[in-house]
Amino acid sequence: MQTAAPFSEYWHKAQRKLFGSLTLADIAESRDVIHPGNWFDHPNAIYLPEELNRITGVGLGGSIEGELKRMQAHRQFHQASIAYHTSNLLACNGDIYGKRFKYGIKRKRQEWLNLQAAEVVEQPVIVSQTWLGSQFFGHFISDDIPLNLLAQTIGNAYGISINLTEQQQEYAKLFQVRQQQLPEKSLLKQVTLFDDFHYNEHKVVRWKELRKTLTQHKQTPKHQGVFLMRGHTGAARLLVNEQEVADYLSTQGFLCINPGESHLSQVIDAVANVERVIGVEGSQLIHGFLGLREGGSMLILQPPMHFSGVFKEKCDLLNIRSAFHVCHVCDGGFKADLNSIKNLLNQMQ
Repeated sequence: MQTAAPFSEYWHKAQRKLFGSLTLADIAESRDVIHPGNWFDHPNAIYLPEELNRITGVGLGGSIEGELKRMQAHRQFHQASIAYHTSNLLACNGDIYGKRFKYGIKRKRQEWLNLQAAEVVEQPVIVSQTWLGSQFFGHFISDDIPLNLLAQTIGNAYGISINLTEQQQEYAKLFQVRQQQLPEKSLLKQVTLFDDFHYNEHKVVRWKELRKTLTQHKQTPKHQGVFLMRGHTGAARLLVNEQEVADYLSTQGFLCINPGESHLSQVIDAVANVERVIGVEGSQLIHGFLGLREGGSMLILQPPMHFSGVFKEKCDLLNIRSAFHVCHVCDGGFKADLNSIKNLLNQMQ
């Protein structure tokens, strides 16, 4: 079975529909292909087939059929990473404009564009941020930081002003993110913008660099795995019996930690070189993705109304086994089944 990444197709269509009729490829004066893209054979996820009928919805831009295909064995082409070079674009409050073109980074209502107030940026500009990364913690780590590493190899990286959380700032320092800030309104005489959303081998190499940085000074932990608790952090995605799951996993030798309530150093100590990671589908899993040893495994507790194969796809590319449990809908959110978790953990050994 062959499949394309559903979100990337959605995103390019959305860019054209919402942000302007011209694409990066249309306005580019020149381009550099960073990586041409490559095929990858994705394995089956570990799951209980009888749970699939609980799925009622998926994340932004996907479909139930498309997300299920990502969980099954398939061959997929991960598209190219390309740097597009052009000139005379206008940056305004975090978005970049040209004639019939908009590169959206911030999701906010824009004021009227005032060219007279724009500062001229003469030097080559490398914009090293994405719309997803400006909105979501997980994408900031998995997309924006690797993009910044790429941008630094080409020229002076510039980015927009966004309010970073304490952990985002700490990760940026750990991974040596370097970029200058674009003025709120600026005329970019020269600019490089990227199409780097896809999970090709070049991006995988950058993920491996991040993982090496995070784990190289940490010993393999004594605990059997880590349960990354979500609580009420992030988008509303409440596992109502999270404490019950934590209590059970504690008896199995797991360390239970809420990254949203912990210092980053504590989170890194918990996940670095760990064998197994468990957690609700969402951004907090990115800590485990960075820390899991190659050959380890991730069990994703899937909300029935927000089923997603994003982390499964990422794990495949790093030789991390992936399993998922589709939880039950209940009052206030969803509930995990301890027997299903026990079954899946046994299959993951």
